Amino acid sequence: MRNSKQILVTLCLIFVLVASITINGKDKPEFNSQKEIALVNPSHLDKLYEEIAVDGNKMAIIHIYSDYPEYRWVEAKGEGIACIDDVARAAVFYSMYYKATGDKGYLLKVKLLNEFILHMQSESGYFYNFIQSDYSINKTYKTSVAQPDWWSWRAVWALSETYKLFSKTDTTFSDRLYQSMNRLFAAIKRNLPLEKSFKNIGGFEKPTWLQAETGADQSSILVLSLVNYLKINKDPVLLGYLKDLCDGIILTQNTDKGNFPYGAFLSWENTWHAYGNLQSYALLKAYQITRDEKYKSAALREINNFYSFLIKKNFL
Repeated sequence: MRNSKQILVTLCLIFVLVASITINGKDKPEFNSQKEIALVNPSHLDKLYEEIAVDGNKMAIIHIYSDYPEYRWVEAKGEGIACIDDVARAAVFYSMYYKATGDKGYLLKVKLLNEFILHMQSESGYFYNFIQSDYSINKTYKTSVAQPDWWSWRAVWALSETYKLFSKTDTTFSDRLYQSMNRLFAAIKRNLPLEKSFKNIGGFEKPTWLQAETGADQSSILVLSLVNYLKINKDPVLLGYLKDLCDGIILTQNTDKGNFPYGAFLSWENTWHAYGNLQSYALLKAYQITRDEKYKSAALREINNFYSFLIKKNFL
């Protein structure tokens, strides 16, 4: 289990979503008071953060495990000490926290975490996930291979979220982020689904043009990065792919808001889970640039019905 660190990152993501989500298209996070900011305590995440040097290049990582009761850093056997999956989410959180507090120490953290992400990109455009204790890249384990998977989508999401921050303060660095995104999206364009098909799973027809074939969870992260990228580069091919992903995500939704599961988006095949469950958030972000009402309506159907059900049930 990911123990306290997984819970912490989940809370950090909640902060990101609450701080940044809008329907009217504004990108600037809004806070009603300093009390709201004070609700977020990054001290444990800060303890997982470490600055390292690889081949003379300074970067930062987020240690994958920190076990109770001493909370010393612990390696994931067979995988490594840190991964893009966590570093990317921490970079997104720290960028939002910097905007909320103005603490430049967190801006530096964002930059150094991005340096790690850039370091992990392969020649194919996709990203390796883990580094070992000697700082070598784990290129062979199944959760670390450079391929179209969770960690590549999280990497480009972090790059796209933080690009706009550095485009105002460090254009040389932001250009490196942009070129990295270009390589990843070029790889995606080389492997776009050629047709829209469906797969029968337990009597239900599921769209197979999502990531991981039926993965609305992975696809939602890619949607978030595409929305950010399309604000910089209005690529018509990627815009069409964004709409295809959003249309596929909608097809994973139970549309009956009055009965269980109350408009929930399934995450993968016939399964719902809370890990990386960003479908509604992604659709609202997609609505900002497409103005397609069905994306907003589907997102609000889940938010207003399924999530209120979860709260009443104490999150199952």
